[in-house]
Amino acid sequence: MFGGFVTKPTIAGAIQSLDERFGLAPLPEADGPVFVLASGWRSGSTLMQRLVASSNEILMWGEPYDLAGLVDRMADSLRPAGDRWPPKDSIVDSAPDPGDWTAKAYPHPEHLLAAHRALFDRLFATPAHEAGFGRWGLKEVRLDGEHAYYLQRLFPDARFVFVHRNPYDAFLSYRVFHDLRPKMGSWWWRWPDVQVTTAEDFGAMWQTLTESFLEWSPRLGGEVIGYEDFSTGTGLDRIERLIGASIDRKVLRVKLARKPGKSNDDGVAQAPLSEAERAGIEVTAGALARRLGYEGPTGDAR
Repeated sequence: MFGGFVTKPTIAGAIQSLDERFGLAPLPEADGPVFVLASGWRSGSTLMQRLVASSNEILMWGEPYDLAGLVDRMADSLRPAGDRWPPKDSIVDSAPDPGDWTAKAYPHPEHLLAAHRALFDRLFATPAHEAGFGRWGLKEVRLDGEHAYYLQRLFPDARFVFVHRNPYDAFLSYRVFHDLRPKMGSWWWRWPDVQVTTAEDFGAMWQTLTESFLEWSPRLGGEVIGYEDFSTGTGLDRIERLIGASIDRKVLRVKLARKPGKSNDDGVAQAPLSEAERAGIEVTAGALARRLGYEGPTGDAR
């Protein structure tokens, strides 16, 4: 417990508290950055990234500095904000008198949020512009709806595409990928604390992210779309309207070439989900999966 908090404070609540207590103004618009957030790995995020990028107007970064968790850790740094923190008597709005007590002297929170924005502008917008793109975006597989709320606070004109896939199929693809590349090891949801090693882990991650997408997308004006739909071209008109750019459907017919040294799994027979794996996903994600029409694994899900 910290500062009287019994439960972990929310990112959204912290931002709202800062806005209300200090009367913060919106930050400037930013040419509509596009954020593609997916419910874990092997969920179609890379395909959606390529579809958005096919407009040739938007440079789409892919899970940039993934283990650093830049977005979630920056957002987490705001969680202490509430009714009592930061203390108003610590905020310095003008040059302090030499005789003032300055053991605690904070820049105004407007500068705090502007500094968060400046980090992502410098990291993502500047190199995109230097590469000749007027707009930028990124795809991620670890961020939830509250992180999207944080990003919209920094970028008021941001566009959000929330992607999910049948969790049974996504986990099978995840497992097959690692069976073929055992040296890669399991991937991290939150490095170095939360690693996804089992079907239960994968289902829990999928459940958390997908549920948050369904909750936050309407509030943020985003679009939630299933891999099973957009991979066949269904719903892409909605995505085009959202991002304000055209999508080249030919991307759906192009299979990406693997990098040199990567094994190719085409035609390699892999075991289907075991009963234990199916049960693991069922216990952590089954109810929400059924709400979305996912009753179990389908066909060749690699």
